[in-house]
Amino acid sequence: MSDVQKFEPSLNNTVVSGATGSIAITLGAGTAPAICFGTGAPSFAAPKGSLYLNVAGTTTNDRLYSCSVATGTWVAVTTAS
Repeated sequence: MSDVQKFEPSLNNTVVSGATGSIAITLGAGTAPAICFGTGAPSFAAPKGSLYLNVAGTTTNDRLYSCSVATGTWVAVTTAS
């Protein structure tokens, strides 16, 4: 399939400026999505498709967020209990 991207993860402490987590995993180069973590809701810009894990989340709508556009618009993902 020509639209499948090769997965080459890399650990990087500075991939997403403003993320409070100590490690972010990039899923490629350039504007590829990243996986970040921290406490509270995310409020920083990240590449579209990035995921943010709220390690202090306690309800089904504050544990996981997806970045819908690169300007820092984050959408809560509803999770199971």
